[in-house]
Amino acid sequence: MYRVISLILSSRMIDAFGGPIGSAVEQAISKKINEGIVKLDSRLQSLPNQIPVDHAASLNITFVGNPRLYNSSIEFVFNGLFTAVDNVSLQSYLHKGAQASCNVQARMTEISLDESVLNSASLVHFNAGYMHWMVDKCSNQSLLNTAAWKYVSPELYIQYPNDNMTLNISIMSPPVMRILEHAIDATIYLDVTVNVLDAGEIIPVVGVLSIINASCSPQIVGNNLAGMLKLNNFNVSLKWSKVGDVHMHLVQSVAFTILETFFIPYINLHLMKGFPLPLLHGVALQNAEIHYAYSKIMICSNLAIN
Repeated sequence: MYRVISLILSSRMIDAFGGPIGSAVEQAISKKINEGIVKLDSRLQSLPNQIPVDHAASLNITFVGNPRLYNSSIEFVFNGLFTAVDNVSLQSYLHKGAQASCNVQARMTEISLDESVLNSASLVHFNAGYMHWMVDKCSNQSLLNTAAWKYVSPELYIQYPNDNMTLNISIMSPPVMRILEHAIDATIYLDVTVNVLDAGEIIPVVGVLSIINASCSPQIVGNNLAGMLKLNNFNVSLKWSKVGDVHMHLVQSVAFTILETFFIPYINLHLMKGFPLPLLHGVALQNAEIHYAYSKIMICSNLAIN
């Protein structure tokens, strides 16, 4: 869920009039604002309720409830969850938590984003089949030859000496995102099948499970929320082998290289494109800052008119 609060009037402006004049000015302005909110609500309901993100997902920007007026700001609440392009709706799994907060006197708008938005994006792209890869090239190409696995799995090299290899990498379930005090934590379960290319045939020889813990640093790119993933730690375990013993402590080293040179950079290439924040056409974020609270992040920003 998104919560957007925009500054509409500074109390310091009203205080400048002082006394009865200030009170009259405040009442007159409040009346006009309330009248404007009714008209604004009607206009907002007529706006499109989805923003396309990519081939798999759209952002649901349906308004939840009516705009709320506070002393010097107005609040809008959007659904904010990602939905599949075939319009199959996702169940909301919002988590109530402590609310991050901006000083709306110092910033013109604040956008509160619940971690359920990130998890809905994860679920939609998982269901769309975007989390499967076949790796036949990497920065250290020698790793994809059985000669590099001579000590990892001696029997593999004996059966298939100097054969090229590929990796089938699949994320097993939607990655789980948690917004913590200073970062976004991600847990990813990978299923990896090691294949040998022998006489034109693709032969699966080893299956590995890897559990990855990573952190994501959110960034504002234009009017999009983007991010960069960083590997914190991971482990690997053997699921099955058709080539006898596999020394998993050596697999750990190979896996680290693959993750750091292929998997993480590939994910970051897409994360840095970001997804759009719910802003009106022609309005741009300016000098935006990101703050954290449990299960939420708050984007505090001024606005500029393009």
